[in-house]
Amino acid sequence: MRTMNTLCLLAAGVGVSLMSACKTLDAPDQNAVTLQALTTGTPTRASVLATAQGLFITTRTAGPCRATCGYLGREGYNLDPSNPQSVPIDFVSGGDLAAWASSYAAIKLANIVIEALPTAVGFTSQEKAGVQGFAQTIKAIDLLFVIQTTDQTGAVLEVPDDPTSAPPNIATTAQVYARILALLDSAQTFLQNAGATLPINFSAGFAGFTTPSTFLQFNRGIRAKVDVYLGNYAAALTDLAGSFIDPTKALSTGVYNTYSTNAGDATNGAYDPGPRQLFAHPSYATDAQLQSGAVPGDTTKRDLRFLAKFRPVTQFSRYGFTLNWGFNIYTSLSSPIPVLKNEELILLRAEANLACTGVAPTPACGGTRAAALTDINTIRVKSGGLTALAVDPGQGGTFTGDLLLDELLYNKRFSLVWEQGIRWLDARKYGVLAKLPHDQAGQVVFPYARLPDNECNARGIPAGSGLCAMPAGL
Repeated sequence: MRTMNTLCLLAAGVGVSLMSACKTLDAPDQNAVTLQALTTGTPTRASVLATAQGLFITTRTAGPCRATCGYLGREGYNLDPSNPQSVPIDFVSGGDLAAWASSYAAIKLANIVIEALPTAVGFTSQEKAGVQGFAQTIKAIDLLFVIQTTDQTGAVLEVPDDPTSAPPNIATTAQVYARILALLDSAQTFLQNAGATLPINFSAGFAGFTTPSTFLQFNRGIRAKVDVYLGNYAAALTDLAGSFIDPTKALSTGVYNTYSTNAGDATNGAYDPGPRQLFAHPSYATDAQLQSGAVPGDTTKRDLRFLAKFRPVTQFSRYGFTLNWGFNIYTSLSSPIPVLKNEELILLRAEANLACTGVAPTPACGGTRAAALTDINTIRVKSGGLTALAVDPGQGGTFTGDLLLDELLYNKRFSLVWEQGIRWLDARKYGVLAKLPHDQAGQVVFPYARLPDNECNARGIPAGSGLCAMPAGL
């Protein structure tokens, strides 16, 4: 239980339309940390750390852009038989409130932790630096979750302290990414001055990344991910070198959001054993390459990732979609969802190296296509059971115009499927959204989400105009 004041401040991140109930309902919380204990007087070590613990919960709720981006990128569909309006091609008609609201609630909570630190008692200076570095990293990740979805719409940089104040301005995409990078770099400085331990009680999904040095490797990995998306490839290679990338270690090594069926905990909403509503796109079955030594046409020897992550269902039709595949990625209500793993870092390094010497080379950044091929082959062989490519296939093809880039995107697509919407994010980055599957007459691929309805209403923006207008489909 939290005070009503705490809830109102968290709600400030999702629009002023929720503020009407926040004027007269203040009541003391007799059972948990109160907002007043953190923002007035001298916050205690216990109160700050308990609040920091909440960042794992709020950030998990926001989560990577798995569902929304996964629907848009044709990784899978939510075809809930009891909720026809959930058919995902139309989700941007109302914006993506869920990702927006959860992310800004997490950002507000991170701000409360950060603002409490200067006057908090019971910490060493190194511990305060560690908590600050942790909170700023989580804050950057939550802002990344928002802008990945909204992209050209932009996003809010900060949650207002006063829940009754006017809604904050919507910053441009470039401004949002600049803030993300600044937060990650500031966090790096704090973590470098945090000593040998972090006082945070980490969730199980952060196992191996709970000290200042190892958590900083996670921080640098997130920055490398942003670098690659923005085309800052020299920076990406530098940040990857400071991350936990290691082709000799398990590809699954990394940081995860964790879930459980314990009382009061959250379960993994992507678990759909039927499947009842979450179905995989059939293009994965069509596009899966064959394992090393397989006879052409032997579909039982497809890419190991396909065999592990997808499962057949008896073909049927719903809402005009022909369905014959479900997911086998999250096999229980307690299955973790990756935030960042070694497999993705290796693919990001391949992408950065390839971009340094592409058709339209970026400024020199020290990368080579040979280095990219090595990393791609690592993933092909270890993750897919595929034969290593003997030579660089060079330019050509009808997708991106570079066959090695096509191969890279194929491996990202199968290695990271149903984790973060990577197929849509990559298609947007490389300008090939229109080449994603169009399953029904008149269907389009949307490039980003507009501002959520609550945010439009709070700002007095008429429906269908400005930041509240539907993007053009491709």
